[in-house]
Amino acid sequence: MIRDFWASIDQSYIVSDELREKLEGRLLKYLESGIHGQSIGFLPAAHSPFSIFLEGTAGTGKSTFVTAFCKSFQEVIRKYLDPKRRVDITKVQLNAQTPDSLRSILCVQGISDWSVERIMEQTLCKGHTVILHLEEVPEDQQLQDTLFAQVKKMLEALFRRYSMYAGNVIYMFTSNYSAGEAIGKHAVPLRVLAPSAEGQMRHCTRMLEAKIGEQTKAHRIAVDPLLTLPTMADMRPLCTWWTTLGFQISRHVATHIKGSDAVRDLEGNTTIRRMNVTLRPGAEDKTLVLDFDVGLDLQNDRDHDSDDSSSCASLDSPTSQAGPAKQRRLGSDDAGTLSKNSTIANFGEIEEVQTFRVPVPELNVCSADGYFFLKGTSAAGDVNAHKLWTLLDMCRLSCLQPGVAVLTGADAARKEYEGLIIKQLEELCGDNFACTEVELKAESDKEKVTGHHTEIRGGIFKVIDDSNNPNGRQNEAGNGENLCVVLCHVNETGQYMLRELLETNGDSKTHRHAIRKDRVLFVLSVDEDAPIQEMTKSRAHAMIEC
Repeated sequence: MIRDFWASIDQSYIVSDELREKLEGRLLKYLESGIHGQSIGFLPAAHSPFSIFLEGTAGTGKSTFVTAFCKSFQEVIRKYLDPKRRVDITKVQLNAQTPDSLRSILCVQGISDWSVERIMEQTLCKGHTVILHLEEVPEDQQLQDTLFAQVKKMLEALFRRYSMYAGNVIYMFTSNYSAGEAIGKHAVPLRVLAPSAEGQMRHCTRMLEAKIGEQTKAHRIAVDPLLTLPTMADMRPLCTWWTTLGFQISRHVATHIKGSDAVRDLEGNTTIRRMNVTLRPGAEDKTLVLDFDVGLDLQNDRDHDSDDSSSCASLDSPTSQAGPAKQRRLGSDDAGTLSKNSTIANFGEIEEVQTFRVPVPELNVCSADGYFFLKGTSAAGDVNAHKLWTLLDMCRLSCLQPGVAVLTGADAARKEYEGLIIKQLEELCGDNFACTEVELKAESDKEKVTGHHTEIRGGIFKVIDDSNNPNGRQNEAGNGENLCVVLCHVNETGQYMLRELLETNGDSKTHRHAIRKDRVLFVLSVDEDAPIQEMTKSRAHAMIEC
């Protein structure tokens, strides 16, 4: 079980040896306490809860680890102990709370409410597992103790009703600061550090291969980086590195496969069998040259359904055509070179498979702080325009979730650039975008982000959910594919309020509400006299001085 747990974690997260060693013993003890035989299932002991305090600087992956832990733990429990077990995260951002505001959202207040206690109860009452994620524990240790005392009081009330399942609650604290006395007695402190330079390079390569595979549906991908990445204490810019580079690679390959005479003249279903990509520094500063070796499979099967096998469908670049079973052999004058001709049995039918190489020319990309773009993608000639155009395009195609542009400079200059962004959106998206403006400059503006605690949906969360929730209201065209643009006028306080929404992690959650961030672009227009916070810089895909 432990081996499978770490194998699952390693697919998307780099765990330091120290964290692995300290966590493994606690996890093993917790698993052993919950095994009582097949008749009972997995029921951990309440007297020894699994509780850890993850401490580390910004961007080291503390919250990412909580998400990875949840996924891997559920997989292992379902495989070995309880095939129907669900593991849910209930997240509370402590540093966004005062004692009074936390008290207002913690405890059950009626038959049907959206308190933290009620949300946890919906999972716990069915015997499932809850990860109570107390995120961003504040620095002030007296405030820590006060907030945690309120959380403990809420849990005592919950466990009076579900004492049998008290051990089903896993406690995970994440913070940039050390734990206070009360939390320190409850949770095991674990230090989370950024991986070594070698570990970061290995992780970036693996994530880049995964991103290319996600967008091209290629069977086998190998990336050979003939370069050295700077070692980062904050890992967020590395996410931008593999996300934007994966987008450029996938679109480039899809475009050239679609335009290849060798593929266009062949009727059947084509899939990318293999893709080898070499990364090397370009001749100019901040440029990268990519070399490709791509092999395709062609399957001629009259009954084959080609809908699920079009490569790069997410980038509007299908690589397959359906038609009568016919084929032509590629000769020396063709763009591709036939390397293999074979037949395979497929559910009793004979299907012919041809594998051949399609030449894909090298690609030159420009980089600005790890954000890759192509020159010449925008009619405007400056680098910022090229970066912005790529950013808008990636948001439109859900390749950034979300995209983040930060505008700095004088008020009039920022206002002018906001208009330029709207013009580029109109050129790229037509009428399929909607822009919402919001001002976030005072503590009282917090409700503009998540809504009032009495609302199920509110604030920016509601705006985004209305735009891209597949189960909700669609746009006038009926396809639910509008680009949601949120233009935020912020100072230092407003930047802090948006820290969770700006994370490129695909979704954002409060204890009561979750939203997807695909087809979402945040534009932060920062007041002229306001400093740019480091967390804003690390989340931004385009920093534009106006």
